[in-house]
Amino acid sequence: MIILSGLLGVFGALQINKSSTLHKLNFLHVKYNQDFFEHLHEHDNTTINSSIFRQDLIMIRAQPMDCLKELGTFERTLMKSLGTYQAVELCENDVALANQTLLFIDEFEQENISEAELVTALTKAKDGFQSNSEQFQPLVDKTLNFVLNFVFISLISGLGGILIVSIFLTKSIEGDYQKISDAEKEVSASEALLKLIINSVPAGINYVDKDENFVFANDWYLTNRKISEKELKTKSLEEVVGKGAYKEARQNIKDALAGDVVNFENIIYDSNDSQMIIVVKYIPHKDENGEVCGFVALIQDITAQNEREKSLLRAEKKLHSILRLAPEGFVATDIEGNIQHFSTGAERIFGHTEKEITGNNINLLLPDRLHSVHINHMKKFHKSDMDSIEMDSRQPIRGLRKDGTTFEMIASVAKVQLEDETLFIAVLLDMTQQNKARVELERAKEQAELANLAKSKFLANMSHELRTPLNAIIGYSQMIHGQFLGEIKEEKYVEYAQIITESGDHLLNIISDILDISKIEAGEVPFNEATLNMEEIVSECFKMVTSLAEKKYIQLKQEISNKKLLLKADKVQINQILLNLLSNALKFTSEGGIITTAIFLDAHDRICLNVTDTGIGIPQEDIPKITEPFVLVQNDPLIRDNQQQGTGLGLSICKKLSDNHNAQFIIESEMGNGTIITIIFPPERTISV
Repeated sequence: MIILSGLLGVFGALQINKSSTLHKLNFLHVKYNQDFFEHLHEHDNTTINSSIFRQDLIMIRAQPMDCLKELGTFERTLMKSLGTYQAVELCENDVALANQTLLFIDEFEQENISEAELVTALTKAKDGFQSNSEQFQPLVDKTLNFVLNFVFISLISGLGGILIVSIFLTKSIEGDYQKISDAEKEVSASEALLKLIINSVPAGINYVDKDENFVFANDWYLTNRKISEKELKTKSLEEVVGKGAYKEARQNIKDALAGDVVNFENIIYDSNDSQMIIVVKYIPHKDENGEVCGFVALIQDITAQNEREKSLLRAEKKLHSILRLAPEGFVATDIEGNIQHFSTGAERIFGHTEKEITGNNINLLLPDRLHSVHINHMKKFHKSDMDSIEMDSRQPIRGLRKDGTTFEMIASVAKVQLEDETLFIAVLLDMTQQNKARVELERAKEQAELANLAKSKFLANMSHELRTPLNAIIGYSQMIHGQFLGEIKEEKYVEYAQIITESGDHLLNIISDILDISKIEAGEVPFNEATLNMEEIVSECFKMVTSLAEKKYIQLKQEISNKKLLLKADKVQINQILLNLLSNALKFTSEGGIITTAIFLDAHDRICLNVTDTGIGIPQEDIPKITEPFVLVQNDPLIRDNQQQGTGLGLSICKKLSDNHNAQFIIESEMGNGTIITIIFPPERTISV
């Protein structure tokens, strides 16, 4: 009985040992399966590392092979009788699947298959391992339970004590194994979650041991340095960060390995050679004895933040320069009216310095009688939906200087809502100099107008006084030239008389122009409206200039769109406008040229008078000033010719007479290509027929 008990005890111990070994092998198989699965999951789109998967498959294959070695004839016979022999087949399947996948890796490394084909094979192997693992455990448990029950019954039959101890020992081992398995699963899940969190942080996190070797780095750091985790662990800290950055951080690394928490900024270059400004924090890692094992490095890229800060600083400097140089005063107050900011311009206006006035109420800058009015205005403004009140929409207000004098100013006020307070920003403009300048300008304007009026009256009087004797000179010279009182034997006298007549006519025209412009400026030109037939006006004016046109062989043309176009205007002034334009055109058009006068109605029912010549034209830079009185264009030889000289009043008279009719006076010209002058009368002067 003792021998039998001993044999049963040995048998039970062997079965327990085999059960424990099988559990351990199964646990390792599950663990290596999990490593293989994680490496396959981490692959994503990066280049596959076949050596990692080769190592995983070798480790996976070893466990079922060891299981098959543990199973003897008794166990195989028992498993067949129990119907759990499939567990043996699953082990064989895992070995075969691992061998087959290793062959695929060999083919890939020999470049006989593509990376995509290898990934497909690895994925197929993963699915097979997972399916086999799920089926294997129940079969092992069933066999183990039978063996344990068998041992238990045997011990009950005669070896109770030994078998009971063996059963408890087996159950204990099985329980310990289950606890280890559960703990491993929890640790694996926690590690996966922690890794997910660390890789999601938009900053660099890595761990460096006391020998300055990398142990871990998150995805941000690996991507930034353009390096894999496996390669990272084979390089020193200096090789990864670069010699320059390492040199800058060397003392900080020493301090961290000495047990100090270190914060610093550094400039590094990323994988694209772009400069990065980073903030780094080294946190020492100590063991239970307080010895430093390494340190954790937290790295944040502040390049964009640094650039924003620089931009803000530049903007602040610009604003400060503007506020310092601006003649306006800028004053900022809180909702109670207490001054928070007082610009250099405000200091110049009021005489207070920013230091002495900051914190005081803005009423210090206003006369006493305006305090309550100002408070009420600001309360209404604060409650309103308006964001600002502009200068142009407000009446001038009185300001109070430090010396007690008051002055006139205008103000624009803006309401600015910050996170925790409301500010009122006032832009104040001292009107003292502007008012003084305006008064002086008005006085100068009045004096100029009086002087101009006096000049115009003087010219009008003088022109009238000159015309009387000049008419007599012209009349007598014409009598001498015509020899009305008897023949003049000396021909030179007749020639001289002709020269006197022509010079007198020229001088009379000049005096007439001066008289006309003087009367217009003095407001002494009568305005008698009448209904004018524009075709008749053109015909009358053409008769007066035809002889001059024939002398220069210049062709006069009329283009009248409607012979019944009627204009409500002053006939004398319209005749003078057209005669001046035609005379001007004849004066500056060479022999053989063409002058065209057109009358037409535009799309807006406005009568348009248009005179076009083929003359020398007007320089573009002179067109804006050519209608000013006494302005002559002097840069053309023909104009400089004394025969073409005049007063420079012709176009000026036309422009002023056009203004009398509220008409537009438009000049278009190009040197060498003639001139087009168009007068557009307002539609109310068009009379419909």
